[in-house]
Amino acid sequence: MKPGLEIELLRFIQKMSDRRLYFIAREFNGKQSDYRVTRDSLMPMAWDWISRGLAYFDISQPAPSNWDLRITEKGKRYIEEEDENPYNDNFWYASLLKKAVGISEIEKQYAQEAIKAFVNEMYVACHVMIGVSSESVIVRMAQAMAKSDLIEGHETISRAVDNPRIGIRELFSKMRPELDKAKKRIPGNLADNMSIWLDSMFDVIRVNRNDAGHPTGSTLTKEDSIMVLRCFVTYMSKACRLINYLDEMSNKSLDQSAVAPCKLKQS
Repeated sequence: MKPGLEIELLRFIQKMSDRRLYFIAREFNGKQSDYRVTRDSLMPMAWDWISRGLAYFDISQPAPSNWDLRITEKGKRYIEEEDENPYNDNFWYASLLKKAVGISEIEKQYAQEAIKAFVNEMYVACHVMIGVSSESVIVRMAQAMAKSDLIEGHETISRAVDNPRIGIRELFSKMRPELDKAKKRIPGNLADNMSIWLDSMFDVIRVNRNDAGHPTGSTLTKEDSIMVLRCFVTYMSKACRLINYLDEMSNKSLDQSAVAPCKLKQS
């Protein structure tokens, strides 16, 4: 089913008073839309929505042809117009890809697993997957810092990156002071509020991932997952932009170094 058709149909059904399938098809085809449906094509869609908890049949009428298709509370949240809407995995993932330019394939993979876990109400798995994706972007950030002349202690970061025994928390603790030193050389929209978009989010994701990934008995709720998923898009967006900027500056420096020896001496 095309995502555009699904959202348009669900929003249309939500506004209707008579939600019998044949009536839905007739009324939907009578409106201006790029899509057309029939009662027969609606039937598998309806059961798919029911299996996902987005809708249900009101079976108060004895004849199945008179059953109303109703949207659940989860379904109403699914069709909300919000970029980082975690109830709609397509919306959320599309927003992540649009905003986190340069996100790696590994980070995409685990982010997809996280949002799929959330919509299937597997909140512990959601936090584990988000944690893995977060660790990957932090390692990439450290690698970008290690080769950047904008970072005073880039050699220290390089040694840390090359150390196979270093943990993500220790690596991050070596990175943060160096990022603070480089703030004046980093664009303001990335340097500002770094303690919020980077430190706070890294800690929340890491702690929740550890709680979820170890047999601590800690409970992670749907609300915990919603908060992390919504903030994760901004966190990844800024992290990727910082990595892209450091890589861009490193490449410019290399280009200048390559050109410099070619200059002819003036007699």
